[in-house]
Amino acid sequence: MFKPTTVAAGRVGIYYSDTRHDPGYYLRSNQGYQIYGSGVRKAGFWGPAKESHFQRFEELAGDKRKTKCVDLTLSSPKSVSMAVAYGNRKQRRGILKGRENAIKKTLKYLEKNGYIRVRRKENGVEKSYPAEGIVFLDVLHLLSRNLDPQIHNHVLLANHGYVKGDPKSYALDFTPLYKHQKQITQIFRSFERVEMEKLGFGTRTKYDKKENVSYELDCVTNEQIKAESSRSKDILEYLAKDNLTRETATSEQLQKATLRTRKAKVQVDRETMEVAFEARAKSQGYEIKETEGFTQVTQIQADRLTLAGLEKLIDSRVTYTRQDIVNETIKVAAAEGLAVDADMIKRSMAKAFKKADVFKLPGQQVRKVATAEDEFISLRLLRSENRNDRWMKDSQGTRPTLASRPEIEFQVDCAANRILNFVFEGEQKEAAINILESTDMISGIQGDPGTGKTTLLQVVAEVFGRDRMLGLAVSGVASKKLADETGMQGATTAKFLTDYEKRQRALKLGGSPEAKSDLRKTTYLEFLEQPYSMIVVDEASMVGEVQADKLAQIAKETGARLILVGDTKQLQAVAPGSPFERWQQQGMKTSFLQEIRRQEKEVDKKAVEAVTLRESAKEAVEIIKTGKGLEQIDEDEKRLQKTVDYWMERREATGRDPLLITGLNRDKDALNEAIRERLGLAGTGQTFTVLTSDDKIVDREFAPNDRIVFLKADGLKRVKTSDDHKILNGEQAVIMDIEGDKFRVAMLDENGKRNGVTAFFYIKEYQKIDSAYSLTIHKSQGQSIPDAIYSIRSNSALLNKNEFLVGISRHKQNLKIFTDDIEKMQIKADQWGIRESGLNRFLAGVKAEMGGSHFINGCRVIVESQQIFIDGIEKIRKQLIAAYGSPYKAPKVQKEAFEGALNKARENLRINMQALRKRIPAEPNPVENRLTRQIKVWSAKMLEIEEMPAIKGREIGLKMQKLNAADRKLIEELTKALPEKNTIDFKSKVALKTIQEIRQTEIDFSEIRLEMIEDESAEELLIDELDSQDDDLAPRSH
Repeated sequence: MFKPTTVAAGRVGIYYSDTRHDPGYYLRSNQGYQIYGSGVRKAGFWGPAKESHFQRFEELAGDKRKTKCVDLTLSSPKSVSMAVAYGNRKQRRGILKGRENAIKKTLKYLEKNGYIRVRRKENGVEKSYPAEGIVFLDVLHLLSRNLDPQIHNHVLLANHGYVKGDPKSYALDFTPLYKHQKQITQIFRSFERVEMEKLGFGTRTKYDKKENVSYELDCVTNEQIKAESSRSKDILEYLAKDNLTRETATSEQLQKATLRTRKAKVQVDRETMEVAFEARAKSQGYEIKETEGFTQVTQIQADRLTLAGLEKLIDSRVTYTRQDIVNETIKVAAAEGLAVDADMIKRSMAKAFKKADVFKLPGQQVRKVATAEDEFISLRLLRSENRNDRWMKDSQGTRPTLASRPEIEFQVDCAANRILNFVFEGEQKEAAINILESTDMISGIQGDPGTGKTTLLQVVAEVFGRDRMLGLAVSGVASKKLADETGMQGATTAKFLTDYEKRQRALKLGGSPEAKSDLRKTTYLEFLEQPYSMIVVDEASMVGEVQADKLAQIAKETGARLILVGDTKQLQAVAPGSPFERWQQQGMKTSFLQEIRRQEKEVDKKAVEAVTLRESAKEAVEIIKTGKGLEQIDEDEKRLQKTVDYWMERREATGRDPLLITGLNRDKDALNEAIRERLGLAGTGQTFTVLTSDDKIVDREFAPNDRIVFLKADGLKRVKTSDDHKILNGEQAVIMDIEGDKFRVAMLDENGKRNGVTAFFYIKEYQKIDSAYSLTIHKSQGQSIPDAIYSIRSNSALLNKNEFLVGISRHKQNLKIFTDDIEKMQIKADQWGIRESGLNRFLAGVKAEMGGSHFINGCRVIVESQQIFIDGIEKIRKQLIAAYGSPYKAPKVQKEAFEGALNKARENLRINMQALRKRIPAEPNPVENRLTRQIKVWSAKMLEIEEMPAIKGREIGLKMQKLNAADRKLIEELTKALPEKNTIDFKSKVALKTIQEIRQTEIDFSEIRLEMIEDESAEELLIDELDSQDDDLAPRSH
């Protein structure tokens, strides 16, 4: 763990040296200290380590700085502390040396990647810069205050640093260290884990309740760790007095418990502790040993893991930093039980960027050294979003009319009478007609929750023909429900896109065995080969830019219609972008459904309408309160128990499990555990290692009668069923029995009832299961169920109006909400989720980049200069055309004067561009190169004149006519229109001032970069290797 704490003036010596606080606590020979950092020599630290270094260290900050240093506490997992305490002397030395290496690498990484910064005032404004000349004083400690093994280091960071090229010392800016505590913890643990594996110790991945990645040594069991943690026991016992746990306590409550249970430091000599540890090791049977046959992660494996981490970020974020990539890669590696450190990941980034088409977001600050905060963006995302902006314009009116509107309306009425037992009218009927009548490739249905979107699709399928339709959804359960209710084929969006690519590839390959196999597996796509096919995408708000682009491309290639059905007010895509909402704004033919049909109680309908029609979560909360559907319980543990009590009550009253939803995974896990305990299942089963939905390795207990959910499609083929039933991700089941690692289950329908299908699987072959009593909000979107319970944590980072609307609209008959703070919850629930546009971020960066380049600003001056010539020539060209039909049909003098003006304009551009190059001789970056070419093309097009027409005998005489008065007037006007000299002296003060003025103008060169996005040949310009310390597309100040 990494935890920074400020140390005030006068406290360094007291805290670390005063006898009242036991100097031996830190400086004992079995612990010691080290001094690190790039500024050690400059600061005057040399020779053997000595206690006086602490005084010198405090003096670095000077007299005026109240904060003398920051204590960066770095602690190791409990198993590492136990290995030091109970291992042999060789193991102890190896582990301590490995930790020392990890700390050195961590501190170097922080200094090199911009985490440690200095504050310097410039023109009255305080700015932050990467710091140089840093000094760390590292103090090692082996014990907790309870005298348990707890190895940790207090790394003092002196409040003293330099800006490159400036000899003056400045105070540090500690903000990044506090802001990135979790990330720095992961960086340190990654270095430390790799060092432990170098020593031959096998490791296992561990997650805390907040899903942060850690590890333990394989040679120390979880039971042994619990037995050793007396300090943790003290804290837990203190929390228990207030019915709290580590998971339910706030940070303030945890801090209070930690301080109240802290014991005074006790002085114990090394020999006494070694004897005590040896005795404890024997009595407890501890055996610290290396893992046989253990191998470390290679750099090739690190390359693969880094690419996988980067791809996860590309699929979930618009932009990401180097540190985001490090964090995500560590998580990916941890999910596979592998250890990879930040330096290995950094070495792999260049290859990953190239393979994934990722480049640095333009317009960022110029840095000679790459930092952890540099932002990157995917070319794949930008191209998809750019194409998506054109699909509306390019695809409207490209599909044939199926029939006249009266004929379509007649068929809709007939179909509704055949399959529905109620009158099909109003907005539902209008939407069905609009879909069938539309001649656009893409059309949509914007429907509020519970307004009958699926019902109208049933009618559309009846009219259009189910065999020519395919229903897509994000989850397997949602696609199955759509298929079951409409009769059309169903698939997840991801599977469809993958299968389509396979099928196209197989059709090209011909008769190879692999091609035949792929064609056989994708026969459900044959419907696309029919004319007038239709692809229906349910929950379209959850489709990101890249998927939307691929779907539109497939519709274009096959001639199909693409129907998007969803609600922009509900949950948005995990992937970047919001194409469904943007297409509506761009004129997609959209039908709107607002009449709520799901909720049976009037009070529930009004609550949902308060959000959907009036966008007021506050009003919805007040309405729900009148129906006694909302309860506030401040304490987490009590709220958890009350939620479970209510779940049990509804289960007993209705004979079915209510839908229990919450926003956070940790709350979902806590609810699942509590319900299992209440059902009497806790402690009756076996513990298995499983994978969560985001691929975390965790231990879960499962027992007969447990309700489980299949989380992911990968590997579901290994789950064997009693018939041809195909299990999909999101489906639920009840465990019938467990034999060894073999699970036998009974599948459930959407109402939680057994559907007659049984299945079995081996947990080692399919590990992606979880308890299913409680689900996250994302897993519940699209569900419609009689009873729902919504547990809301008011400080949840995920809580917004979109989540709140989904939470209050899943039920038909009964809704109950539990929260810790109604007022705070209401405030967060009244804010819509904000979707960031990759293209907007990119173009904003382009604008900043253009404004920061002297070369580009010089180009702006040249363009304005050239425009003077072009305007004058255009004026004369029009006059010559009016007089003679063409400038080249004019008499010789006029024609030559006109050609001379053209040549002068071309020469003017050439001279000015040369002058600019001399003024700014530095090598241009890709954008500037592209801009130069663009200006030349623009000028050439503007000066483009039709070719000299063929002249026959009689017309030659006309060309030789003498000039008349009108001809002479034209030449005079031409001479006046073109200045004698229009080249620019870029060395003159006037020109430089002009450049500065132009910098302030709003001239948009974004199209140049948009063109580069679409130009495959320009990829090398955009995607730099990024393996040097230089930024690839940073603006340059010449």
